[in-house]
Amino acid sequence: MMKRILAILAVLAMLLAAYLGAAAEQGEDGGIMVVANCESWVSLRAAPDTGSERLAEVPLGALVKGCDPISQEFIRCEYQGQTGYILSQYLRAPALAAQADGLTVIAVRSYVSSGAESMEVICMDAQGGERWRRVFQSPFGTELDCTDTFMGGTADDPMVMVHVLGIGLRALELQTGEDRWAVPSEAVNLGGSLSTAVAEDGTMYIGGYYGPDPVAISAEGKVLWQAQTEHDAYWMTGIELTDEGVVTSYECVDEHGAEGRICYGYDGQELWVAQP
Repeated sequence: MMKRILAILAVLAMLLAAYLGAAAEQGEDGGIMVVANCESWVSLRAAPDTGSERLAEVPLGALVKGCDPISQEFIRCEYQGQTGYILSQYLRAPALAAQADGLTVIAVRSYVSSGAESMEVICMDAQGGERWRRVFQSPFGTELDCTDTFMGGTADDPMVMVHVLGIGLRALELQTGEDRWAVPSEAVNLGGSLSTAVAEDGTMYIGGYYGPDPVAISAEGKVLWQAQTEHDAYWMTGIELTDEGVVTSYECVDEHGAEGRICYGYDGQELWVAQP
């Protein structure tokens, strides 16, 4: 019994440390969130109380920074130089928050009244000014993420990657937000709720639910290979690039409810399968 109690206390301690670490990261490092789930604007309050003074009306889709969740109800944040409090139900963490070449890229996934899903990508300069903004919408919505975004390209030539289920994958110029190239879904089906990994040379390894096993796409947008397995594997949860090959993790491999991994060589050939 004592060992069980100590184990529970250890788990609780780790969870508390993780929570405090996340809160500190958001507060000290200027965590960014986006106004969502409102009709047109939300109130930035002087105190964590809905009856306190309204400092500003923060519009739908606006970015706030320095986010610090002080309670389950309110988040302290900064908007246009003013620090105040916004109800947490109206703020959403971004699907992507990345920095490259002195620019910050924020992407937010949201849902429209028809049930379809959209992804808004915003690029800001070092002073916080908006460089460009684009919105991508899926033709439908499912229980999966129908829109995904991640950073692609190389260290010398970074790109913003956007995938829309049923439409395809496209690469955006970091500086301008303009399309560089696109791979339509007709060329290769990547699925939804993507898992991704990007090599130093910019080669992308991508897989998702509804789609095949991982696909390799070059930094120039060429489909290099599409892996195949004879195993009954579904719901990919991660991709890792190793010296041996591309290791993919799945919710289930061969047996219902049994997690597992499959390793593919960098030519797309299956190398091994492992289950716990």
